Amino acid sequence: MKKEMCEDYSEAFARYYDILTQHKDYALETSALNELVDSLKIDQSCPLIDIGCGTGTHSIKLSRLRKNPISAFDISPPMLREAIAKRSRVIFFSGSLLDIDTSAFSFAYSLYNVVNCITELAELSNFFLQVNRRLKLGGYYFFEFWNRAAVLEEPPVIVTRVIHSGREKVIRIAEPDISCLSDGILNLVYKIEITDVNGDLSQFESLHRLRLFDLADFQRCLRVAGFEINFCRGALPSLSENIRNERMLSILVKKTGEPLL
Repeated sequence: MKKEMCEDYSEAFARYYDILTQHKDYALETSALNELVDSLKIDQSCPLIDIGCGTGTHSIKLSRLRKNPISAFDISPPMLREAIAKRSRVIFFSGSLLDIDTSAFSFAYSLYNVVNCITELAELSNFFLQVNRRLKLGGYYFFEFWNRAAVLEEPPVIVTRVIHSGREKVIRIAEPDISCLSDGILNLVYKIEITDVNGDLSQFESLHRLRLFDLADFQRCLRVAGFEINFCRGALPSLSENIRNERMLSILVKKTGEPLL
């Protein structure tokens, strides 16, 4: 039996990421994202960008629904390698927002918990500032995040999923550390067990450090970064307007000016 420990989106985690997220309805989420872009009257010639694309599933599916040029990047090279291997027309690259020297994008998006991987409020402000500088005036940014109020009211518990993929059996155990949840800190340990066709077992663990910001934190940082908030709703695909009990929320903002920072 082989066992290894890694942190965040490493080689081992990236290799199994698509298998571990099979329960997500990517097609339905992407369809809802496409409808949102349509509702904003964004021309099909305008470039879009996925900020924190992971293995690229959302962007690849979106590229099949739209003619827009789509760029996508992630800070994890292993996740990007998985995305590039899918051979789509999406332009994938690794690095940071600082590596993008253009402000040509009309729509940017960060799905699931990308912004929760930012652990300090000052870093969050700078992140929004950098997003602003990559958008055209009047461009939009849509992002999803954990609803801190809902998580505090009903803290996460251990969740086990058993997944059969090809000739492998994969068990994913998500163990939350909620000891500092009142301070907005949530550490998730994913314990992965893989049994191959020969019955051989391998294991690895992946640690994900998340920061749950208050809604007021997002609103304040976005205003300073030169954004106007269009809505706060539930996450894809529903985009529910009743957000009280939604575990994941989303915000859509419009660039109305340059950052005040």
